[in-house]
Amino acid sequence: MRKHRGEHPRMGAMDVCPFVPVAGVTMEDCVACAHAFGRRAAEELGIPLYLYEAAASQPHRTALKQIRAGEYEGLADKITRPEWRPDFGPAELVPSWGATATGARFFLIAYNVNILAPRSRPIASR
Repeated sequence: MRKHRGEHPRMGAMDVCPFVPVAGVTMEDCVACAHAFGRRAAEELGIPLYLYEAAASQPHRTALKQIRAGEYEGLADKITRPEWRPDFGPAELVPSWGATATGARFFLIAYNVNILAPRSRPIASR
């Protein structure tokens, strides 16, 4: 984790573990799974875990981007603040791991597009 570089925001070796209701389960079932997973992973691995989306314990932790803000590099400071104490596990940086978010959410479809073009010549804007 200390040497990782990339474009995608991240805060841990296993950045996020979402539970998604697919068939025969409810969002409430997925919330229960996220809580059980978070508790067990923190106990067995000694890592900090945050709850997000439908499983969030606090309103300012609902969106994953709120939890990831500052990424791995800012985690050592962030995790010690009372408002960012993990839901499970230690309130300290585990350098080889970082932190993980777990939660319950609906499907997310995401994709990346690689465009071969020089950086000096933008071909798209927001």
